[in-house]
Amino acid sequence: MVVGDYYSYKINNRFKRKFYSFMGSDLHSYIRINPLIKYFEGLKNLNIKILEIGCGNGINAFELYKLNGNIEYWGFDLNCNSIKNAQSWSNFLGYDKHTHFYCEDATKASFKFNEKFDFILLIDFLEHVKNPEEILLKISPLLNKNSIFIVSVPTPNYKKIFGEDFHHKVGHVKDGYTLKEIENLFETINYKVVDFSYNTGLFSKIGCFFYYRVTVKNAYLDLMKVILLTPFRYLDIINSEKISCTLFAVLVKND
Repeated sequence: MVVGDYYSYKINNRFKRKFYSFMGSDLHSYIRINPLIKYFEGLKNLNIKILEIGCGNGINAFELYKLNGNIEYWGFDLNCNSIKNAQSWSNFLGYDKHTHFYCEDATKASFKFNEKFDFILLIDFLEHVKNPEEILLKISPLLNKNSIFIVSVPTPNYKKIFGEDFHHKVGHVKDGYTLKEIENLFETINYKVVDFSYNTGLFSKIGCFFYYRVTVKNAYLDLMKVILLTPFRYLDIINSEKISCTLFAVLVKND
């Protein structure tokens, strides 16, 4: 399955459009989304309500819709351009009746919904907020007794690979989370980790290093860089807490 192939929809150049419809999204997006896709592969055909905080362009929603057309999705992001793109792609893909996108700061949002959500997605979000405990407490009224949190965060190794400039450019306020820090954070709402995996391992993080650190000003040379680094998407064989740049975790209510 090509991850992020719908990005090509907004590219005017015919060659680039064909290229990205075949290759999909960037290297790091593919690596960090893959665990999410694998998890939801076991939930096909179920009616599921999902709330995502920090949804960006909606990439997670669209990838999950490829697996399950019965999803009802609500996404929040403070970047209004990202939300406009998400809405545009949702209309193009025919998901607009089942997706709801909001341009709003999650740290200030009231989240006044009648719905109770089955899944809360916090994918590359927690590292952007100074008081994540407050967000979790704010979300708590939206949970049912079986609600599940799906979390993806950078580890403390992240900045060493992606660089200080990238770290600040994307707005990280924390250098990364360890598994223990995630466990301690979610104890505030009585949730526990039941599954986790480390991603962007030894070889794939080398690919990310070149992808994000090596700047290519020529657009076609940049496409060549994408092709050369494609094999790194599948090289997470050697991985551990000390090696990985990203952590994926599933959390449930601690009964």
